[in-house]
Amino acid sequence: MGRDDAFPEHSKIDKVFKAALPSLSVRYAFGILNSISLSYSTSGETPSLEMLRDKLDYENPLYLTTGNPNLKQGYTHNVNIQYSKSNIEKQIFWSVGFSATVTNNTIGTKRTLFTEGVYLPQYDYTTTPGATLTSFENVGSATHLSTFFSYDIPINFLKCRGGISGAYSFDQLPMYAGDAKIDRTQHKPSLSLSLESNFSDKLEFKITNHVVYLFSKGTEGTLERSLNNTTFCNVSADFLKRMFGDILYTFYTDHSYTEKSDRISNHLLNATLGVRFMKDRKGSLSFTAYDLLNNNKSFTSKVFADRISNIWSYRSAGFFLFTFTYKFGQLK
Repeated sequence: MGRDDAFPEHSKIDKVFKAALPSLSVRYAFGILNSISLSYSTSGETPSLEMLRDKLDYENPLYLTTGNPNLKQGYTHNVNIQYSKSNIEKQIFWSVGFSATVTNNTIGTKRTLFTEGVYLPQYDYTTTPGATLTSFENVGSATHLSTFFSYDIPINFLKCRGGISGAYSFDQLPMYAGDAKIDRTQHKPSLSLSLESNFSDKLEFKITNHVVYLFSKGTEGTLERSLNNTTFCNVSADFLKRMFGDILYTFYTDHSYTEKSDRISNHLLNATLGVRFMKDRKGSLSFTAYDLLNNNKSFTSKVFADRISNIWSYRSAGFFLFTFTYKFGQLK
């Protein structure tokens, strides 16, 4: 041991968390094809030892961490209701649902920035200018509400199936933005449309489109509004008895109404061509080309307590892959 080394400090945390976690699930069927279900569950969020340890971790003087022995255990109530109905004769299926989640004593992360050296008497420590102290506090109750619907029907004149689904979620989240406690509300509606073929087992296709709008606002003034659209098209075919092919095209676009930036769009095209051989076609060899358009960009947006993070990324050029597959056993 060197002269500047020290034995690790010994600390004892004597705290017991108790919680009753009841749950209930009920399902009632109206005949064989119609049903309604209701469930209620609870869960607890126990603070980790590091969150409770009232010692200052200054191993990295610019990123200080301390715990809070007074943290309370988080407690979550969750309710789900869903109704489903099916018509086998007409091949029509639909469902609606609602869920609600409330978490009491939510644990938030508090970050305090020191622009100059500050003496912390409780730890007998003076901070380095530019250091950030991370600590933990109970910030109150968080609420999540969501509802959805889905409807799936045959489209006989196209010999296809069509589907529509939608959802809406609302979140109210207490948190810290730096060292200031705030509340953030978020609204997120979405809509999906799909069309899928069912006229042949030799040629299949599926087209889907998914749109999401996000509105998020914090009491400290941060605002995020964005619209995301994803279109997906997949075509697969078997031909010439042993040949097969697959084409996958995805178009993605994201536009932020609160950022001074261009609309982000991404076209991705992958294609596969293969052949089956050997007895009972147990073996197959395929060639797949990824990102044929060489235009694979991505964008992600995340809302944090003290900031909104927008990340633009550009992946490398496309690549190719040869695949050999052998199926053991008897094909049925």
